[in-house]
Amino acid sequence: MSINKRLIGTGGAGINPTDYFDIITYIGNGSTRSFSSLNFQPDLVWFKERYPEGFAHNLYDSNRGIYQALNTASTAAEGTSTQGLQSFDTNGFTVGNVNQVNSSGRYYVAWSWKEAPEYGFSIVSYTGNGVNRNIAHGLNQAAELVIIKSTSATYQWMVGHKDFQNYYNELPNDEPWTSNSTRSITLNTTTNGVTSYFKLNASGQDYIMYSFHSVDGLQKIGTYTGTGSSGNAVTGLGFAPRFVFIKGNNASDWLLKDKDRDALSTNETLFANLNSRESSSTTLAMSYDSNGFTLNGTSTQINQSGVTYIYLAIA
Repeated sequence: MSINKRLIGTGGAGINPTDYFDIITYIGNGSTRSFSSLNFQPDLVWFKERYPEGFAHNLYDSNRGIYQALNTASTAAEGTSTQGLQSFDTNGFTVGNVNQVNSSGRYYVAWSWKEAPEYGFSIVSYTGNGVNRNIAHGLNQAAELVIIKSTSATYQWMVGHKDFQNYYNELPNDEPWTSNSTRSITLNTTTNGVTSYFKLNASGQDYIMYSFHSVDGLQKIGTYTGTGSSGNAVTGLGFAPRFVFIKGNNASDWLLKDKDRDALSTNETLFANLNSRESSSTTLAMSYDSNGFTLNGTSTQINQSGVTYIYLAIA
């Protein structure tokens, strides 16, 4: 067994959010190109073509290295593309010309994360052993959101959340959370507990694990309850969010919202479990506030009355 960890921890006042997370939107040019507007060298870059085609998500991280892409809308093992991500650079990244990251005339978004002790995010790679076990996550407190994917096998992405202990959910499925302690991820102070369930810990298979926890002034992991009415305000974040990831405890998609794509409207939505192009549906409208966000859409995807929704919000 080998475990390769990149460590992150707690943070607080004085954090500049764009030293940890940032968003780049761009139009593809079909040629190798570099982006250098970040304040950091990224450790995770999530690319999505927005329109007009709906090409696949591509996720790259510094544990697995360049060329190795995963897709949240697929159960497939990681794929190799020498024309995808070319390098993690000091202030950004370089891409080739593959459709998923830089096809000429297509519109893209790239969400980038940095690892550092104060940012509440870690990337851990491990090899399964088929036995219940605890895997060190490298954080200074318990993770609140954990996402695990086998990089070597065709398995779903497994998701655990602090408010759904002993439950699990899966990407790219669009189902409610399921109660099953033999398939859930246990969120401990220094470790994430995984069972022998093959999507978490099959003997000999390789996995990647992304762990997050809330950090004052930077990111918040929590839940809200849908009202079915416009004006449903989620408050108490302690910052103005730029990025919000949402999933309901119902038959709904995994929503990706960000303020940069919403520069001209508040409706732009991508779906982590779908490769489809960006939606501009007003039923998914959300506004970004100084201390949270407000659901103005009334779709069951984002604001069904009485339904609990998890979220990851980042400043």
